[in-house]
Amino acid sequence: MQANLKMEGAKTARIELKTTPAVKAMLEQAAELSGETLTTFIMQNTLPKARSVISEQSTLSVSDQAWNVLSEVMSKPASATPKLRELIRLAR
Repeated sequence: MQANLKMEGAKTARIELKTTPAVKAMLEQAAELSGETLTTFIMQNTLPKARSVISEQSTLSVSDQAWNVLSEVMSKPASATPKLRELIRLAR
């Protein structure tokens, strides 16, 4: 997973977190037990979640039935409405 953290450019951006002393101690202990710095531990455990959230929000999943309906509709040429004709005329 460490390879996933390699990003181009210098790491100059900072993130500050407010938490309780108990949570901070737990994170530090977990990082130490993992043989990682606190920064690496937090990044390795939050980046996959961030990628997942972004992927879920930027990907549209539809059922096979919905896909078939969409494909059928998209394969038929649309008829030009008066407003569409006007828009095309203005674009020229």
